[in-house]
This record gives sequence, C-alpha cells and structure tokens, in this order.
Amino acid sequence: MGVLQGMIMQQLTTAAKKKLGTQAGSGGSISDDAIQSAVDAILGGLKSNTNTAAGAEKLDATLGKNHDGSILNDVLGALGSGAVQTDGGKILDHIFGRQQNQVATKVGKQTGLDKQAVIALMIALAPIVLGQLGKLKKDKNLNSEEVADTVRKSGGSGIENVVAGMLDQNKDGSIIDDILRMGTNLFGKK
Repeated sequence: MGVLQGMIMQQLTTAAKKKLGTQAGSGGSISDDAIQSAVDAILGGLKSNTNTAAGAEKLDATLGKNHDGSILNDVLGALGSGAVQTDGGKILDHIFGRQQNQVATKVGKQTGLDKQAVIALMIALAPIVLGQLGKLKKDKNLNSEEVADTVRKSGGSGIENVVAGMLDQNKDGSIIDDILRMGTNLFGKK
C-alpha cells in the first residue's frame, strides 16, 4: 500500500467501513482490500488525468477550490451526506467519463463485488480521496506539479495501472485526446 492510500485508510474508522459496506450493498461489511482497490482505481484515474500540465492544473484548482481536506474532520458524517455523495458521482464522471462501468467491472473482478457495489463504493470514497489530496496540498503548500507527482507516486495494488491504461487507449500518456475521440464517435463524426 502506498503512503497516500495509507493516509486514506487511516481516515476510515470501523464505523466508516461499516457505512461503506452498507452503501455498497454488502450488508454493512466490506473488506479493506475492496476499499483499497476502489481507492487505487480512483488514483489510477487521477494519475491518467494528471499526465498533462493542463490536467495537473485542473486537479490543483479543484483541490484548492472544493477539496481542502475539511471532509476529513467528519468522514462518517460525510459518508451519510447526500451532497457529498452527489459530489462523489461528479468526481467519478470527471475522472472516468464514459468508462466508469468498465473500471467498475475491472475492480469488481479483483474484489468479488458486483459493478454497482463498486460504483457505490467509489462514489463514497472519491470525495475522501480528493480531501486527503487537498489536505496534503494545503499542509505542504504543494503546487500543481507537486500534487500530480504525489498522485503519480501513490503506488498501490496494481489496479491503478490497469485503470490508467484503460483510460489512455492510445498509450500516449494523455487521456484528453481519447476523451475527445470518444465524444466525436458518440455523435457519429469522424
């Protein structure tokens, strides 16, 4: 487990993990491995998004504006907040775009959870992941490149690289062109 994942896991008390299990539909129990895999998938998506200076700057601006780490003051309360869950859904949309289901399927195969459970878990965890990054940014006065470097060095269970590879289909280190191509294909233009 990477340092960043360790920090995130430390934020999750037994009660928080039970709430995550309930939200994921697994009756109030969920393994640390499943949580770590979901966190790693989120970080893998962020890793892809920060491979360009523009992506790193966008993440940095988001952290500075909306994710200062204050969520970590009451993680259990945040997990029960509809507004935080809505934010988590938006975060996943930004990170994974149309490939959210594919990412959830990959994580599900690794964890034994079904796709919907993985999506629910990632929605709940995404604001906490960004909150931890925002806290690091604030506490260490990190700039956009340092935030991106923290994400890139996060290390993890290996699902990060799988997710990053899925998002960067042409393996050029940037998912921006892939997302634009997907949008063009969606509307039937070539």
